[in-house]
Amino acid sequence: MPARVIINEQHSLNPAQGRILGERFGSYESIKIPAQGLSRAQQEAMAADLMRTIGPVVFISPVPLLLAIMAGNCGRSLAVQDSGRPRPGTPPVFLFHNDLRSKTETGEGRITSTIAPKGWELILL
Repeated sequence: MPARVIINEQHSLNPAQGRILGERFGSYESIKIPAQGLSRAQQEAMAADLMRTIGPVVFISPVPLLLAIMAGNCGRSLAVQDSGRPRPGTPPVFLFHNDLRSKTETGEGRITSTIAPKGWELILL
């Protein structure tokens, strides 16, 4: 079963993320989140749909309520030492994390920080 990648419709995977997904899961499908977001009811319905199968779920774009529902239902927490596996019958939930930032100085003397293209980790919640 391919991993299901939750991503804003205005965002795209960068090459490092695509490579990591391919190496980890072999295949994946994108679930596009509308640019205007989802209502609470829509996120709750999406979570229920995602929970019906045990295929992995990966969050790339932030959808905080949906992420919280999925992680909570899967019974895994970084604060709890366990077997490292999600509760039986639930999909494993992952998110991409990157501590690295690239700093750029603009012509007006402002410094902007953006997420670096390298340094991505895929973390099991």
